[in-house]
Amino acid sequence: MALLLDRGMEGLLEGIQDAVTLHFRDLPGFPAAADDATNDGTLTIGTLEGARIACLSGYGTYADTGDLNAMAFPFEPLTLLGCTVLIMANGVTSVKADFLTGHLVNIVDHINLSGLNPLVGAASAGGYMSLAEAYDGRLQRRLRRATVSAGVTFQDAVQMWFPGPVFATPAEARVARNLGADVIGHSFIPELIVARRIGLRVLSLGAVAGFSAGFQNGNPTHASFRAGCLQGVISMRRLWRAFLRVKEA
Repeated sequence: MALLLDRGMEGLLEGIQDAVTLHFRDLPGFPAAADDATNDGTLTIGTLEGARIACLSGYGTYADTGDLNAMAFPFEPLTLLGCTVLIMANGVTSVKADFLTGHLVNIVDHINLSGLNPLVGAASAGGYMSLAEAYDGRLQRRLRRATVSAGVTFQDAVQMWFPGPVFATPAEARVARNLGADVIGHSFIPELIVARRIGLRVLSLGAVAGFSAGFQNGNPTHASFRAGCLQGVISMRRLWRAFLRVKEA
């Protein structure tokens, strides 16, 4: 199982045993920050709740690299090592009054009207790909069973993707809500598409880091977004560990 973490979600690594951590810059083909080693991504491999886990965190999103396929290569060796499931965890901003800071959401669908897609130019290699079951139903049912022992709840949500690295404007946030989105995210939709292309099953979790601009006095900044993510990390860590203990039906 692989875990893909947005910045601010590194707390989910707590408790991993026999961990070995490598920097992306030391791994050929992995996306690495050319001019800032402190901003580099990491690959951590270890054991948690009896499961072998490979965790990708930090650098590598489209906003970081300008490359929609930045994570395509890292995913492929993980599948060769036996990985079949990808869990994604990122921060989101809310466009619903009852989705409050620190709440957890299970992403059940997404909206991407940016015109950006990592598979553009690759249609001839495999034709058009369906995303009707992009978010794995069996993994979602397993997550719901995990809430019992974790004592943690979540809400299902539709996420609209804005590529960043700026937060959505008030007008864009209103459009997102009017189109059916519950939250706005700036990470991991290209990664989801790439993961599904190579056959990984995907579960996506979000920590509500605050309201989007124009809602409930929302005005997200980098600092407030990270602080909001941290409010959800403890609950998400409990849910994540309970998820690993639950058998898949």
